[in-house]
Amino acid sequence: MPNYSEPAVMTVQDFIRWARIGRTRVYEEINSGALQIFKIGRRTYISTVDAQAWLDRYTRAHDAAPALMASVKL
Repeated sequence: MPNYSEPAVMTVQDFIRWARIGRTRVYEEINSGALQIFKIGRRTYISTVDAQAWLDRYTRAHDAAPALMASVKL
């Protein structure tokens, strides 16, 4: 059953507040293809599902980084 307390889409500005990252970083993620967007007219939107998927991928990738660093001998 869908959760209607969250909007289905968010603007880039909404995403910036939600993810707590900067505007430049958001556009880097968009340009790299890591964050999916769609446009209606001149407005850019990110679906809440895509935003959550991005966050899940981002946290998984960064959770693995300490394990990789532990295997590196300095």
